[in-house]
Amino acid sequence: MPANQFTMTTLTSPDASSLGEVRVPAEAVYAAYKPVKALEMVPINGRSLVQFAFTGAFGKLLIDPESGEVMETRDGSTTSTVNSSLEKFADCLKFFTDLLSSAEVEDDPRDGDEGEDEDEDEALAQRLEAGIRKIDSRAFREDSYWYEIRWAVSLGDYT
Repeated sequence: MPANQFTMTTLTSPDASSLGEVRVPAEAVYAAYKPVKALEMVPINGRSLVQFAFTGAFGKLLIDPESGEVMETRDGSTTSTVNSSLEKFADCLKFFTDLLSSAEVEDDPRDGDEGEDEDEDEALAQRLEAGIRKIDSRAFREDSYWYEIRWAVSLGDYT
């Protein structure tokens, strides 16, 4: 997704009326983010969280209505923090898409050295990590959403 096309959409749900309208990124970003059509309440460990997107094959991205944090669940029974707020999540997602867009522009198809490609992928992953940490200091830690995306970038999954 080109950087200049990063748009937001408003989601609502009668089940999640306490949140009111929620603005989320409108377009899917690879397998990392796919918005739902309407907000949905998801009970996890006695808490009511609000799903606003899918991630990967089975993951869900959720908002905690009490704290405003963005959470992830992969198994439907446990959660982990993704970002401290939906706004920080959107900022991190935009940074991620902008970074990938700039890497695509810089990529020279005549480059054929696999070692150089691996070095470039790792450098891109390091820039992603630094940017995520700068946007939201609580977002990047081992086994987290952004950690896993950084790992995939370093392996060349997004380039």
